[in-house]
Amino acid sequence: MRTVTFSDKKVADLVNKSFVSAWKNREPGFHNCEYATEASIYQSSRVWFPTKNICTFFLAPDGTVLHYITGYYDPSLFAIEVKKALKVWQACYNADGDAKPGAGKAFLALHKDWARRHAYNVRRVAQEGTGWSASLGSASEYHEYLARVHADLAKGMRTLETMESQHEIGNPFEETLETEKRIEEARSRSGGATSPAEDPPTESEASR
Repeated sequence: MRTVTFSDKKVADLVNKSFVSAWKNREPGFHNCEYATEASIYQSSRVWFPTKNICTFFLAPDGTVLHYITGYYDPSLFAIEVKKALKVWQACYNADGDAKPGAGKAFLALHKDWARRHAYNVRRVAQEGTGWSASLGSASEYHEYLARVHADLAKGMRTLETMESQHEIGNPFEETLETEKRIEEARSRSGGATSPAEDPPTESEASR
């Protein structure tokens, strides 16, 4: 994402025009790079890769998650997801960042429709044998994953605090669970205090 998608000028212009971008590591010092995978994505024509190492959240000013995706998306696919987030924003919020009347219903309607469309494309790809070759990233898995994402979002408007560890691909992040255990042990030894280096884990996000 860093070397291909976020470096693409069209993507950068689209994101910077509409969002305030922020990057947060899931925990201080954490870096779970799979270099072989990164090299494969960079050197191939792969358009999508379902890694759970990175998650992009699109947020409203009040912290509501408009949309999210995990994994690698090439610039053209990522731009589609950015535009979905913008469509949710425009349907649910006014220019001042306040929720419009009926925002909840509009939010659910959009995500239910996208879930339905992606589910249809899963069936279409299976029936017609169309889509990208496996070397580009399975088209069927791509649509199946996004169908799950939108079905998850269609459960209701929620904040990043609620969703950051409970999203599709549902990932408990074993590394952070181990860190939380160390933090709790440190608190017990120090009578409740922790050092700045032991802050709770966070993930990448893009906020409105």
